Amino acid sequence: MSRGGLLHHKGSVGRREGGQKLGRPGKRGIKHSMMVDAEGIPLGVLCAPANRHDTPLVGETLESVDSSIELPEQASVHLDRAYDSNVTRELLDNHGLVEA
Repeated sequence: MSRGGLLHHKGSVGRREGGQKLGRPGKRGIKHSMMVDAEGIPLGVLCAPANRHDTPLVGETLESVDSSIELPEQASVHLDRAYDSNVTRELLDNHGLVEA
């Protein structure tokens, strides 16, 4: 059966005994979660293992902002779809922030 112009790519991933994927046995490295002001100046930074989900990092990143920094009322926050959840909206609301 021909798939036409559709391309479905899984990469060169096999499986080891026990189901672990070959090729990328685990995400290694770190991810940076950062809150910046309108000019891109960092206000809060958090480093986490690359295999952590993004949503729980929102609260930790907001908490990393120095308490001496005063954010404008109803400051907007720009997030990608990975953060789209009721938990994230509630966290932003608790900090007086608005999702853009």
